[in-house]
Amino acid sequence: SAAHRTISTGAALGDPTAVTYSEGEFAQHVIAQKLLALGYSEEQSDGKTYYTIPSDDVRRELQNINPSVPLRMNAVYVEDGVLLRMPPRVDVAEVLATVGDQRPSLADDEAFRALAESLGDPLSGVLMTRSEALDSDRTNQEPQLTKQEGWGTLHEWEAMAVGYGISGEESWWAFSLYYADAGQAASASNELLSRMQSYVSLIPDRQERNLSPGRSYPEQPFAELCDSLSVNQAGASGGSMLTVTCDLKPDTPAGAWDSFVIFRDIGFLVP
Repeated sequence: SAAHRTISTGAALGDPTAVTYSEGEFAQHVIAQKLLALGYSEEQSDGKTYYTIPSDDVRRELQNINPSVPLRMNAVYVEDGVLLRMPPRVDVAEVLATVGDQRPSLADDEAFRALAESLGDPLSGVLMTRSEALDSDRTNQEPQLTKQEGWGTLHEWEAMAVGYGISGEESWWAFSLYYADAGQAASASNELLSRMQSYVSLIPDRQERNLSPGRSYPEQPFAELCDSLSVNQAGASGGSMLTVTCDLKPDTPAGAWDSFVIFRDIGFLVP
């Protein structure tokens, strides 16, 4: 089995609610037999068969996997080419109805669809509402949301996207903000670009968090890791989109981008 594309929605930390949808090389019969051998039971929802197991049993059977992973595998749905994993307290029937296009999903939301399209073709990406991005209760550490000296005002955005990708031999980060107002992206572009150029990371114990062996997380991630920053504004579903792309220096580790999400090192986006 191999995943070609994976999408998760919900909280992955604490009491997880993350539903993970993967497309790839999945053989329904083979995976179903392995789940049953692990102690999963067959269940039915609107004609679809899925497999469930209590949390304690998952932990015992998958004890060598990262401890947060078993909590997201209490319910599993598989068909040829698709694997869906769900934690406890997720409404399996609603999830399967969404997968079957019987309920609306984020793909039906014009703002989130525009955000996803603004990232182009990333290898990895995250989409969040403003409350999800800036709410300390949704993170595993206190978000780094201090406005720094000399900053002006950034218009209040509705949702954001962060992505990492490779085009040809060049790697990049992209940061996109969705505004409900059609003119706000253009008027916010200079402020956001200025903030990113001078941004100082406030991640706790920054020097102990290695990007790669012998290389700590940078004090100024954009100044130190980006060859250039470029800005693009576009209209989007009645609102507007502001995207800043960082063309990364050749020696930047691929995983550097996720610190913006995991540690909420996004003080430069504070309205």
